[in-house]
Amino acid sequence: MTGFSRLGHKGFTLVEAMVSIAVLGLLAGIVTVNLTETRQVEELNSAARIVAADIRSAQSRALTVKNIAFCQDESDAWISCELGDSTCKTMSACTPAPPDGVGIHFSYNSSSYDFYGILNGPGNDFSRTSSEQNFFSRRLELSGGTNVIIDSISSTLPSGTEADVFFQRQNGVMRLNACGGCTEPASLLITLRHIQNNKTRQIMVNALTGRISIE
Repeated sequence: MTGFSRLGHKGFTLVEAMVSIAVLGLLAGIVTVNLTETRQVEELNSAARIVAADIRSAQSRALTVKNIAFCQDESDAWISCELGDSTCKTMSACTPAPPDGVGIHFSYNSSSYDFYGILNGPGNDFSRTSSEQNFFSRRLELSGGTNVIIDSISSTLPSGTEADVFFQRQNGVMRLNACGGCTEPASLLITLRHIQNNKTRQIMVNALTGRISIE
């Protein structure tokens, strides 16, 4: 008996193809979610590391007594003119000088913080009293911490919405303010939050031991 043999062709049915596409789509979604979560966690961790490093940098700058450009404003107060001399009093030159200390000013619900310098002796008034004392500003989103904000500032004393971490010239002694000039707290807890997943990291600053750690 002669004839043609039927060749078997293997392939996917429409149902099988649809199931395969659905599985691939599900896997792609899981991978995308995992990558997004990983990126957000790294953004938060990176921001925490930079905050801690900047606090140590402020201490190092105070210890080495690196000059900051100062001038006098209209009230004869010494202010920083590193960011511009528009607020300097007429005839007051913008001149480099060793600060009496260097600090960082943190504000609640902000994505940035400011470095400031004080001239003419900090005494008990080491906190930043004016934004004109700033000589540098750090924005968290430009430091690997996109969508990261300062979520809270707390201490062993009643806390406010702002805080200062200050280091005195040469000896590098740490001083803290978290309640607008009240008794200095022994420690300060700065909490960062990623606004997309609400996860947090904390930076603990201890004035007694000088330790700066990420919790």
